[in-house]
This record gives sequence, structure tokens and C-alpha cells, in this order.
Amino acid sequence: MDEKAIEKLLVGDWASGLRVTTMPQAMGRLGIIDEVDARWHAANAIYDLWQSVLASPEKLQSTASAIGLTDVAQVGALSQRWLEQVVT
Repeated sequence: MDEKAIEKLLVGDWASGLRVTTMPQAMGRLGIIDEVDARWHAANAIYDLWQSVLASPEKLQSTASAIGLTDVAQVGALSQRWLEQVVT
């Protein structure tokens, strides 16, 4: 099972307007047999990757910049709330 290929297809197709949005659609496009266990394995791997990206300092900084936070205290407060949301 190539979780990276599934993730790349889902992200790329969404960005292009083709809108492949489900694990079964992505697996079908890649010629991977849609078995429930394989689907859950790939979905969990992609979810873990997504959470790790959201929790990165780079994502936090880009979010703070996008909403106009420049004060260290404000960014720190956002950081705590952001990480709590990523975990949940």
C-alpha cells in the first residue's frame, strides 16, 4: 500500500478541480484494490501525516502571519490553542 501516492493523488486532484475526495476513489485511481483494512491503514497513515504537518512550527507561523498576529504573546496564545485543536 502506497500511502504517499494516495495522499499525493488526493491533494493534487483536489487542487486541480477534479475533486477525488475519498480513499476508495483514490485507491481506484491508483489501481489499488479497495479492501476495508487497506483503506483504514492508508487513511490512518495520511491522518497522522496531516496532524504532524498541522503541528509544525512552520504551519503555526504561517497561520499567525495570515491572521495578522505579530505580538509574541498573541502568537504564544495561538500556539497553545492551535496544538490543543490539532490533538483533538
